Amino acid sequence: MFDREGLSATTNRIAARAGYSVGSLYQYFADKTALLEALATRHVDEAAGAVRAILVEARTDPPSLDQLMASLVDAIIASHDDRRGLHAIMHRTASRTGAAARRVERFEAETVPEIAFHLVRAGRGAPDPALAASAIVTGIDGYLHRVFLVTGDRAEFHRVVGGLVDLHAPASSRTSETTESS
Repeated sequence: MFDREGLSATTNRIAARAGYSVGSLYQYFADKTALLEALATRHVDEAAGAVRAILVEARTDPPSLDQLMASLVDAIIASHDDRRGLHAIMHRTASRTGAAARRVERFEAETVPEIAFHLVRAGRGAPDPALAASAIVTGIDGYLHRVFLVTGDRAEFHRVVGGLVDLHAPASSRTSETTESS
C-alpha cells in the first residue's frame, strides 16, 4: 500500500489489504509511522545481511575491486528493486530515527572499514583509504535513494559506482603498503 499510495495510505487500507482488522494492526503498531519503522528495520537487516555475506566472501576469496563493487551494487539493487516507492518512503521517513537509523549507522560503521581494506588491497585509496571508503559508501547511499529508486537504471548505477571509486580512490593512488612492496 505504501508503494502504491505513498504516505497517503491509511492504516484502514493497509489492514484491509493484509486481511486484518485495523484493531489487530494497532495491537502491533501504534500508527503508520511505527509500521514504516518496522518495515525499514527489517529492510536494513536484510540488505545489510546480503552486503555482509559478500564482504565476508571477499575476505576469503578476494575478487578484483571492480568485481567486488559490482557484486555489492547487484546486492543493493536486489534489495531495493522491488517496491521502490516504499523504499523511498522508508528512506525519507522511518530511517531517520529509531531502530532503523541505528542499524544503518552500525552497518555503515562495519562497511566502511571493509571497503577501505579492499581499497588498500587493490593499491587504491591513498592517502586516506577510510575517508575514500566513507565517500564511496555515502555516494552509493545517496545515489541509491535519490536517483536509482526513481529511475531504476541498473547500468547507470554501476557506472556511477565505478566513477565514485575512480574519483575517491584513483587507480594511480598507492597505499604505503603497496608502495613499499613494489
